[in-house]
Amino acid sequence: EYRWIFGDPSSGSLDTSFLPGPSHFYATPGVYTVRLRVSSGGLCIDSTQQDIKVFPGFFPDFEVLGKCKNIPIQFKDKTTAAFGSVNNWKWNFGEPTSPSNTSTLQNPTHVYAAANSYNVEFIVSTSVGCIDTIYKTIDILNQPPLTLQPKDTLICNIDTLQLNAVGAGSFFWTPNYMIDNVNVANPLVSPDVTTTYRVQLTDAFGC
Repeated sequence: EYRWIFGDPSSGSLDTSFLPGPSHFYATPGVYTVRLRVSSGGLCIDSTQQDIKVFPGFFPDFEVLGKCKNIPIQFKDKTTAAFGSVNNWKWNFGEPTSPSNTSTLQNPTHVYAAANSYNVEFIVSTSVGCIDTIYKTIDILNQPPLTLQPKDTLICNIDTLQLNAVGAGSFFWTPNYMIDNVNVANPLVSPDVTTTYRVQLTDAFGC
């Protein structure tokens, strides 16, 4: 036999249940003391109690800024909570061979030694006792993504061609010959001799 008391007098008769595994809806956030009394044929009796914390509106999340190995990757907590304040963070960056694989900072950085996919674990909790764990897989690259359009082009020496580099960051073209701007993604070039143009991309994190 089971007798639950959910510690929620405002719910009237719904504050009690005789089921082995009941559910209960709390209309108001707060801390409730739940009591359970169990008996076997009315002979063997025991009871226990536990505080239940009801604080909805807890949404753990984080973002990752940066993509490259050997460059500090920024981890940014984006957790929101309707009750209490976010006050505890535990990170595991998924690189167990690194001496700095874990952190308790809110917004830490981590440097990955090799390009690979890493499983990041983030445990976050609040001042009212909410706690959750989320996981994200991140891809660390050797270089930031960069593509060129077109790669090979034949033009006459009186023509102008627009080059197009696709990527996120700052661009630098070489050589500085018959090109209208070496620091944009899509410069215009008009070489009068065969010329190979190269572009370097540096992202916002120095990669």
